[in-house]
Amino acid sequence: MTTAVKTGWLANSPLRHRLFLGVWIGSICLGFGNQIQLVGASWAMTEMTHSPRMVALVTFALNAPLLLFSMAFGALSDLHDKRKVILAAYAIMGSGAAALALLGYTGNLQPGLLLLLTFVMGTGFALNMPSWQSSVRELVPMEELSSA
Repeated sequence: MTTAVKTGWLANSPLRHRLFLGVWIGSICLGFGNQIQLVGASWAMTEMTHSPRMVALVTFALNAPLLLFSMAFGALSDLHDKRKVILAAYAIMGSGAAALALLGYTGNLQPGLLLLLTFVMGTGFALNMPSWQSSVRELVPMEELSSA
């Protein structure tokens, strides 16, 4: 019995593994969402304060958790189930986004709250990254790891 040989660019790509493809697409969406949130939060801060420093603090609040917590979150990822850590990270980011949306919708969003919730969302992103990066080796065969 013979098996069909896949041809084309996807044949040798790690994207042909269904689980990796789903996680990869989710990661791409997360990256886009993170950038959209940064633009939206910066715009909201500009509307509220007209201060370049406050707008710069939005970027700082989103990215500071990567610097502050990445090593600790990497250890946490190694000690616990990566899937659960990723789900917790998504829950943190989703909660921050929901709170921002609710405060914006009700007109109660203040600069300090915007910075705090942006920091919370950045913390979720920082929690996600080590787990995502270390889970790639579990999603694709070792010989395809360099392509993933």
